[in-house]
Amino acid sequence: MVEVLRDRALGLPRWTTRRRSGWIDRLKIRPILDGVRGAAPRPTSPRLAHAVSRMSVLAEDLGDLIDAIDVNPVIVSPTGCVAVDALVVSRRT
Repeated sequence: MVEVLRDRALGLPRWTTRRRSGWIDRLKIRPILDGVRGAAPRPTSPRLAHAVSRMSVLAEDLGDLIDAIDVNPVIVSPTGCVAVDALVVSRRT
């Protein structure tokens, strides 16, 4: 769906709480996370923000070893947040 919606955000690690919230709020799907058509709002804070924060730590720690990290999709539910698929592209040396 990322390709269809063209909804992605890029940022440099290590993200503070404020930067995480701003990143999430810029997503085109943000209104969906807030609940639409009678659906309950998704608990984006702190679950999604925490997942984003942890990914930024990983990216910072592995910065010299990787070219890219792609996590898609991330599913947020009342019980948590899970990355369904992820791709880490190593840097060629």
